[in-house]
This record gives sequence, C-alpha cells and structure tokens, in this order.
Amino acid sequence: MTTTAPVWLPRPQGTDRADDPVLTMTGEQRSVFIEAVYYGWSLTGYGQAPIGRALAERRHDPRPGDLVVIPDALSRRATSTDDKSTQLMGLGYLVEGRYEPAVTEEIWAEYGESDWGGECPREKAWYVQYGPNPEDVCRWENASCQAVPRGGEFAKEVEGAASSYRHPV
Repeated sequence: MTTTAPVWLPRPQGTDRADDPVLTMTGEQRSVFIEAVYYGWSLTGYGQAPIGRALAERRHDPRPGDLVVIPDALSRRATSTDDKSTQLMGLGYLVEGRYEPAVTEEIWAEYGESDWGGECPREKAWYVQYGPNPEDVCRWENASCQAVPRGGEFAKEVEGAASSYRHPV
C-alpha cells in the first residue's frame, strides 16, 4: 500500500475592497440582501426554458471573483442568536473553492494510515471574502456556494450558454 501524505495549503487572502457597496453594507442590509437572493433563487429553480437552465447551472458553478452567497448560512442563523455573524459572513466574493484534507496535520500524523488506509479524506472548502479588508475571509466547509447574478459578463455568459441548449419539444 502506498501512502500519499495530504498537502495543507495556506489560507488564501482577499483583496482590498474598501469601496465595495456590498461588503460595506450594515448587518441589517446584508441580512435583507442574503434573504432576497436566497428566496429569489428558490422561486426560480431549474426551469425548462434554456435561460433558466443556464442561469441555474452558472449559479451553482461559482468562480473566483463572483459575488456569492452561502445558503447554509441562513439555516445556521436560525439555530442560535450567536450565529448572526456567521450569516453575515455568508455573503461576499469567492476567493477560492478547493478540495482540502478533512483532517488536521496532527490527526493525519497520528491516525492517517491506520484509519483511512493511506487515503486522506477530503472536503470542498469555500473561501469567501465577507468584508472590505483582505483578511476578512471566511472558510466554509460542508456548505454550498452559489453565485449571485449581477449582469454584465455574468449575464452574457448565461445568455451564451442558453443559446446552445435545445428547448424540449
């Protein structure tokens, strides 16, 4: 059996976004924005029309630099009053989405080969810049991440994808 030790990458940093209108909203404004985006998506679903399908696919394929929402942040808000800040960190710009080891270096060193047969479990981690400072980056795990449509290039991309779909007859 060959064991490949996992690689723990450094935490990514965001960029200076001091003038960004989304990241400088107050907590109440952010809450309203997150809920409006989330419920808007829940109403659109995966429509049969090519544009609805293309929008849904692009929404579920966020890319670095996209404005994103972590929908799971909404449900966590309802469990405790302390989770209000967690909800607010669920809105921002995607810095990076990557698969990472699901255990710490210490746990891997102690149990890695014996408990996982030499294969380190991995999980998808989303790094979202929720505030205007480069260090305002939250790591989300076991969560979904969805792009917020903002027009411009995003809209052109969705329209281009929709034009390539055949409408069911």
